[in-house]
Amino acid sequence: MTNELTEYLTEIADRTDSGDIFWSQINPTTYKWDQGSANPTFYVTIQKSSTIKGFRALLNVSPDSTLEATYLFQVQKEDADRTVLSLSSKERPEYGGILSRIFNSAKNSMDKEALQVLKELLQK
Repeated sequence: MTNELTEYLTEIADRTDSGDIFWSQINPTTYKWDQGSANPTFYVTIQKSSTIKGFRALLNVSPDSTLEATYLFQVQKEDADRTVLSLSSKERPEYGGILSRIFNSAKNSMDKEALQVLKELLQK
């Protein structure tokens, strides 16, 4: 199942990169993909959080401790009003790379959209 799930997550990242999937920014660390007209409607969020890495955080040894990014990918089904998939890179580190890619792809797509809006504002 891990390989098949990775394939689907990779497809989401690829389709985001190509502009087929549109994300909206909820806050600086969370992006949402609303499937819209599909039946049933699914809502997907990808969230990034940073924590201090390792035991140094527990001991509060150094303020320069390395930050570790973790990602939370969730799918909610509108008609069921519940989360149908929740995948955390903290609990499942084998998905950290692909979840990071999805987050960065969503962020980059928002940056591209922002540039387009600014160009339109400036009539360029």
